[in-house]
Amino acid sequence: MHTTFRIDKGVPIPPRQNVGVGNKGSQFDFLLELEVNDSTFLKTSTSKTKIKSGMYFRTTSLASYIHRMSKLVNMKWVYRTRAENNVLGARVWRIS
Repeated sequence: MHTTFRIDKGVPIPPRQNVGVGNKGSQFDFLLELEVNDSTFLKTSTSKTKIKSGMYFRTTSLASYIHRMSKLVNMKWVYRTRAENNVLGARVWRIS
């Protein structure tokens, strides 16, 4: 049987890039700077315009980042959605 695809041998597999810590990084990489028992408040929104401004975050994006990074680095965070000063958001604590 003749194939139209070229088969290459000996091509090395490139190293895996960790999601959120690559060249581009993540909007949440600043959470890596938190020390144990430190916390930060992040304003959350579902508005794409507010999120693109960089001043607001999606709660689901935050949860995904925390879940991924907890498996990649030796750090753990917890977050709670809440209102502070009449602003809806999420407070993130580093717990280990």
